[in-house]
Amino acid sequence: MTRVLVLGSGIAGCSAALAAAETGADVVLATKATRPEETTTHWAQGGVAVSRDDPEAFAADVVEAGDGRCDAHAVDVLVRNADDAVREVLVETLDVPFADDYGREAPTPRRASGTSARRPASTSSRRSSRTSTTTRT
Repeated sequence: MTRVLVLGSGIAGCSAALAAAETGADVVLATKATRPEETTTHWAQGGVAVSRDDPEAFAADVVEAGDGRCDAHAVDVLVRNADDAVREVLVETLDVPFADDYGREAPTPRRASGTSARRPASTSSRRSSRTSTTTRT
């Protein structure tokens, strides 16, 4: 059996752990967080960056937020895959209740800091404060 170590319990780490587990891998997720509220995903108040219909502007926002220090290949991979990853992992697999066109409530997406447009997919304010965890002992 393949063993996979995932570092970080934010949305990226949990998505990677889920993907590895779905292949039958033995997954260990390590995090410095002691509670789910201690991840940058939680600090983003349920917002997840996606490109929507403007990948060039999304890439520019990422580079600007990274003070121009971003790896160009990593930015390209993010921009090409963010929308599909959100839809496939968070909406279709985990049924995350997004409050915009990724979900079921359909208000206008909010504009988050570090973005030039109303881009982030976000959970509704009444649901974003709920967090659930599963631990294995």
